[in-house]
Amino acid sequence: MARVSDGVLPDGAVIGMSLDRYSDIIGSQMGHNLCAFNGINRPSEDHPLSCMSILSQSDRDEIAKYIYQAEEMREEELGYFLTPKWTTEELGVGAGNPFELQHKFLIEVGTPTWSAISLGEAVTFGVPPFSPANEPTDPVQIVVTVATTVPLGEIVVTYPDELVKIKPSSVTRLGTNVTISIPRCRLVKPEYNDDWQDPPSYYDDDVFLDTVDVYRLYSDVSTGAQFVWYAASCDTDCEPNCQPACPMIVGTMAHELSLVTIKPATYSNSAWTTGCMRYSYKPDAARFTYLSGKTASMTNELFTIRLAYTLMNRPPCSCEVIDHLWQEDRVKMERMYTPYGFMAGSGAAWLHDQRQKVISAGVFPGVY
Repeated sequence: MARVSDGVLPDGAVIGMSLDRYSDIIGSQMGHNLCAFNGINRPSEDHPLSCMSILSQSDRDEIAKYIYQAEEMREEELGYFLTPKWTTEELGVGAGNPFELQHKFLIEVGTPTWSAISLGEAVTFGVPPFSPANEPTDPVQIVVTVATTVPLGEIVVTYPDELVKIKPSSVTRLGTNVTISIPRCRLVKPEYNDDWQDPPSYYDDDVFLDTVDVYRLYSDVSTGAQFVWYAASCDTDCEPNCQPACPMIVGTMAHELSLVTIKPATYSNSAWTTGCMRYSYKPDAARFTYLSGKTASMTNELFTIRLAYTLMNRPPCSCEVIDHLWQEDRVKMERMYTPYGFMAGSGAAWLHDQRQKVISAGVFPGVY
């Protein structure tokens, strides 16, 4: 997949719209250029609708930097993530119970947990040597056996021994077998993500991964909410001054406004048992780790791209179509200024976001 180099984004930063997704969108605008975007030379991609030159790693890093900045600006204004993301926050008990979390459109309270399904799953592209007359299998299909209870949306493919996601083109299930289809040019080895003067060839099998890892990524509800006493540090095992709590998202607007009621409880065998507070005095805070955000939409993605283009000092690639879109979004608008800027793309994104904000008038405090 298209990776971002270390140090380009802040530590722990997560881009809602991945570089692969950006590639899909611009590909639909100007022809399919998946390999060129990932720095791979595939001559068969050259066709009348295609106009993208082969991107370097520096090019992809620049695109990622401005997409992240655009998302950060929009999410701060909107009050929620543009795509589902995990976050952690603490609220003082004076905030009341139910608690109103900062990021709206709550999906579930729980900590992100990686559980291995199959490590070192072999990737087979066919029988080399590959050439235009002997095309490799593309997309490659990986078949793994998983428990039928694992939702397809929780199945994640990563680089070997790295929790860096690879975006499949499809994930399907038949019985207990899950088939994962991944384009060959999203399986480039990390050492080939560079600024090559002579880009690697699509037909060079050594450029592409031999194996991938398959995980389940899900929310562990047992550690998502805790009562906190500040008598001592609780950043390790949360004992004895942190107590697990059962989170309840109840009410017609609870998910949209991220309202959570919590009670002291223990979790065992996939069930909660409520109990009493561990200490006789009131906790200082409540800690939440949760997944929240809007489901990804094409409209939001396009506005993020348009805002990102206003932040770029040069076009993202040497393509006439994209250069034209970049110039259109950077037209300065007279007598118009927004917190996002004063260009056409920034103004359009800001006006759209004013209609999408969640307004909360507060909630009534309760009891534990």
